[in-house]
Amino acid sequence: MINEKARIIKSERLADQVFSTVFDSRIAEPAYPGQFVMVGTKSDSRLLRRPISIC
Repeated sequence: MINEKARIIKSERLADQVFSTVFDSRIAEPAYPGQFVMVGTKSDSRLLRRPISIC
């Protein structure tokens, strides 16, 4: 597994509970649409990492 910090460049609401988010990261460069990356935070909250699909 590769851990990398990334910042959000753009986040757009497409529909109710549907968002498009663009990250400043090269982690997905070798990936293809339909694959996933796991996204998490470094905050003190107990949020679980989430699989996000690559489009």
